[in-house]
Order: sequence, then structure tokens, then C-alpha cells
Amino acid sequence: EMELRAGEPGAAFQVVLDSQPYSGTGDEYRQCFALVRALFDSLGVTDRIVWQVVLTRAAYEGSSGGPTNWFPADTGLYDLVGVDSYRRPNTWLSPAESFDSAIAFAHSVGKRIWIDEVGSDEGGPGTTTASEKAEWFGAMGDYLEATEADIAGVVFSHAQDGGNWFLDSVLSGGRASPF
Repeated sequence: EMELRAGEPGAAFQVVLDSQPYSGTGDEYRQCFALVRALFDSLGVTDRIVWQVVLTRAAYEGSSGGPTNWFPADTGLYDLVGVDSYRRPNTWLSPAESFDSAIAFAHSVGKRIWIDEVGSDEGGPGTTTASEKAEWFGAMGDYLEATEADIAGVVFSHAQDGGNWFLDSVLSGGRASPF
């Protein structure tokens, strides 16, 4: 059983599927992951590395051939199932809609998930109050508590790169996050 502890040295290697054709084919992706993994293994430096394959939410739902198209068949090559998903103006997804498919895949391969990227934008269709982002953060907290056994970790984005992912943003009319 792998145990992650805050404050201990370690590293995570990710091969992230962003969008085709830049990520190549599933076969090329698996070969790349295996090549990098073999290189680290040959150097004897894998004892402090947490290996994960990171896909977008859509891939776990069947896009781009689904997760089995991208993950190595040998589940011993990776420790965690990585996923990223955002609450965007064109896809107001709940935490369950964002991550349940990755958790289901992780269960099928005997792993936990690591949420590598997550955040909530502001505004968009159907937005009626400035507090909706804060409400989403509250729902995310509840989801993380409910799925604690399935999730090894989470990384919230605090940036503005195509969306306002800042944790402490403020919309006109009120705070957009609970912080």
C-alpha cells in the first residue's frame, strides 16, 4: 500500500492527455509512458516517485477511445489514476459529474485517483448569483469528504489562463469563493 504524507520528499511524473493530435495516439502515449518509466527504472530512482497517468474527464467518459486506450495494460507501471476537470461556463459540472467516471475506472484497476487539476470559473449560462462559485467550492468539499477513500490528493488551480480559476476571486455583487 502506497502512502503519501505531506512534507515528505517525493515526486510525481505525469504524461497528460490534453488533446489529439498533440498527444498522439493511445499506442504512442502508452509507449512514451513505458519508455520514460523504463528510463527511471534503469537509473534506480523510482523509489520516491509516484507514477500516474492523467486524462481529462472526457476521456474517462469514453472520449478519445476511453481510458483503456491510454493506460498501460500493466497496472504495476502506475500508482494513481490522474484526472483533470474544470467547472467552465460551457460545462457547469458538479464534482460528481467531473470525477465519478475516473473513480469508477480507478476501482476497475485497483487504484485511487489524484485530481491533478480542478477549478471553477465564474459567470456563464444560467449564473444567477455571484456566490455560485463559492457554492461549487462547498459542493467540492462535500464531495471530497464523501469520496475520501477513493482520492489520494487534489490540486486546485489558482490562475487565470482561459478562465478565472482564482480561489479568492471577487465578482461584482459578492465574493465568488468561500475564502
